[in-house]
Amino acid sequence: MGSKNILFIILLVLLTALAGACTDFDDDFTTDSSHRLSFSQDTLSFDTLFSEFPTSTQRLKVYNTYDKPMLIENIHLANAQTSGFRMNVDGVSGTSFTNVELRAKDSMFIFVEATMKTTGTETPLWVEDSICFRMNGNQQRILLQAASQDVIVLKGKTITQSETLTTRLPYLIYDSIIVEKEAVLTLPPNTRLFFRNNAYMKVKGTLKAEGTLSQPIVFRGHRLDKLFSGVPYDLVPGQWDGIYFTETSFNNHLQYTNIRNTNNGLGFSASSPDELKIKLENCVIHNASLDLFHAINCRIEAYNSQFSNAGGAVLYFVGGNIIFKHCTIANYFRWSKRNNACLVLRNSDISLDDGSEFSYPLINAEFHNSIFYGSYGTEVSIKKKDDLPFEHFFNYCMIKANGTDDENFVSTIWYKNSENVIQDPKFKSIGSDNYIYDFHIDSTSAARNNANSSISAEMPFDMDGNSRFGDEGPDRGAYEWVPGSSQY
Repeated sequence: MGSKNILFIILLVLLTALAGACTDFDDDFTTDSSHRLSFSQDTLSFDTLFSEFPTSTQRLKVYNTYDKPMLIENIHLANAQTSGFRMNVDGVSGTSFTNVELRAKDSMFIFVEATMKTTGTETPLWVEDSICFRMNGNQQRILLQAASQDVIVLKGKTITQSETLTTRLPYLIYDSIIVEKEAVLTLPPNTRLFFRNNAYMKVKGTLKAEGTLSQPIVFRGHRLDKLFSGVPYDLVPGQWDGIYFTETSFNNHLQYTNIRNTNNGLGFSASSPDELKIKLENCVIHNASLDLFHAINCRIEAYNSQFSNAGGAVLYFVGGNIIFKHCTIANYFRWSKRNNACLVLRNSDISLDDGSEFSYPLINAEFHNSIFYGSYGTEVSIKKKDDLPFEHFFNYCMIKANGTDDENFVSTIWYKNSENVIQDPKFKSIGSDNYIYDFHIDSTSAARNNANSSISAEMPFDMDGNSRFGDEGPDRGAYEWVPGSSQY
């Protein structure tokens, strides 16, 4: 057979196959009005969105469950000009589509995003739209909904003189906030700061973040959507870099302040233990990829506060003057392998910059009525260089470690008691349920009713405002057990 004849036969086969495909898709669409589209969900709900900033993408799957192909006459957004929603239908962007073909027993994707316009209001504004489908005389709709929040954008903000931020709107920090030496940055109750990826705050002067129980101050990442179903980004570490206090920064004060989901947590450069570096009262510092709280030769005071979850240490101190009272220090970090105990106390260390050793005396490190617990077998690590001072004292603490009391450990609740029974604080949730943590203690906690009352009298209310003297005695840690107590 000649080559021309072979080529003709091949072309004929291809044309026949193509004609068959066209017949399957173009000539035999269902016209049955009872045949309707099916969807993966009936509503696409976005979390609160910042005005003028694009959202992440949500996905809708559209199904044809029948044996015949469908011709969808129209797909459009009902209020595209005003709502801020937009979509991509099977790979094509737009707000309206006609004659969209969907094969028998097949499906397609619609991707939805939004950029909301400035609302001009201080509170979030509810926005809704619909994806409308018309086919064979039927109208079907998928609801789109979101809350739009106006925000103040800060890019490379430098505080050169004392300033108080407004609480009218939340702040979105693109890269950094720098508080220069001699300047004081004051954050009043209900200040909300959202940091983009790798954004940070550096304090050379002084930070006063003074919230209240009902209006705490919040530092967190800017992602308001979910990593995956049931796990919002607000539970994920590494959303922003952290807060750094330089050697010139002193007299910082954090009160009812919640700082969460950083990479490097709070870092304090080598300073002087003779002057107060920072005081923390009723604070929650939570969820860092590396160390949560790292200080070199500083005077640090913390009262009624929770320090929890880190890929490194929760508290890492090299030298200095440290006082903690009624604090909960816990680590059940699950996002990667942990690499240190909850608490690390040292008087020498190795520089990460050049590998050289540096030393500072640990003048004082005292911990009262506090809990040190987590997923490690030993949650307190003490490493000392013998030719330097290393003064440490644990008074009425609960420690995940096997040990015995001495002049440095008084009235300790160790991991196992004298009868070899495990002593557990019985935290309400340690992250097994979608990375949600609640470090309130349970009614059967070993930390109940056995704290040092004279220390508790200095702070008679826990960080929830509950009295420590309403039952048989004060509890160890930041939270007093009360019926119905819940996450801070």
